[in-house]
Amino acid sequence: PSGNSVAAMDLLRLGRITGDEELLAAGAGVVRAFLGSAARQPAGYLQMLMAHDYRLGAEVRITLAGRKDGGEMRGMLAAIHRRFIPGLVLRHEEEGVAQGAVARVCARGACLPPASGVAQLERVLDETV
Repeated sequence: PSGNSVAAMDLLRLGRITGDEELLAAGAGVVRAFLGSAARQPAGYLQMLMAHDYRLGAEVRITLAGRKDGGEMRGMLAAIHRRFIPGLVLRHEEEGVAQGAVARVCARGACLPPASGVAQLERVLDETV
């Protein structure tokens, strides 16, 4: 991958994670600058085309709430990491959960009810992603 394609993907991912529109615009600008060349020689621009696909693809936002070192949290992370989820934005927050872990999944323009427990999260992911 070229430095430009890595920069484009990093800007787009960081923009989605932080919600920073300037980063998203910068990443989109890098992609647009190279799309003409990519159209003429796609095999030489695979990473840039991946960044373009990421930019246009649907976002799946999962926020995990709970202690990072808890068993339930590790189980939820394992359930997420077993799947290929294009457009994944994964966040963590520790406050708000006394015990265990809760996952909030937002996809296709809607947020689903919180999933408490690995089995419930797996059902949500199976139905959503």
